Amino acid sequence: MNSRFLGETLDYKLVVQPSVNKDASHLVYAIVNKQTDVVEAEVPFLVQGYEGLEEMQDMLDEHRDKEKNKVEEPTSDILIN
Repeated sequence: MNSRFLGETLDYKLVVQPSVNKDASHLVYAIVNKQTDVVEAEVPFLVQGYEGLEEMQDMLDEHRDKEKNKVEEPTSDILIN
């Protein structure tokens, strides 16, 4: 598959490639997960591609921070009614 690399973040890359959702002759800006090589979003305009690239990376970073800072609450064997 021919694709053209336009930008990247830590976990995502922005490429121009044939759509996976529409006719294969339809080119789109695709945001691809670099680890899994899965297209996570397709947009018709370059500006949307760059914005989406940053937004998706920010959301993933937020999720990682929450998981990293998650504190396990102590559990008890005693049931209180």
